[in-house]
Amino acid sequence: MNIRRIPIATIGVIRLDLPVVTVGRGQPVVSIITGLHGGEESGVLVLRDLMRALGSKITGTLRIFPAGNPLTQAFKQRSSPLDNINPNRAFPGSDEGVVSGRIAALTLKAMAGSDLVIDLHCFSQDCVFTGVLVSNGD
Repeated sequence: MNIRRIPIATIGVIRLDLPVVTVGRGQPVVSIITGLHGGEESGVLVLRDLMRALGSKITGTLRIFPAGNPLTQAFKQRSSPLDNINPNRAFPGSDEGVVSGRIAALTLKAMAGSDLVIDLHCFSQDCVFTGVLVSNGD
């Protein structure tokens, strides 16, 4: 297991990083992101349980993004406290400009080469499970 932090920005004296946990090596490459919105803690719990269940059975590479937007997670807000942008609406982002756009651009770069990307979200109320599959055609 390898844990790295991708630098996003420095806000005053606080360094903002995007954490990425990589498990295994080789193909296929699966990226799982959660925590784009503050208050979506259940995705982290799902990833914890997944890692416990998989243990050493992983073949290929699993990239985990446990805090897809560290700012919204820290402040428990749906939108970024710095630029009031919903993280889901920041993609594809830009290397320059607002912080939410930088986070989105860095996330996409870090997920490059993935065979599958899973984006975990949760709801604040009881609802029927909804799964959405989006393909880029490859």
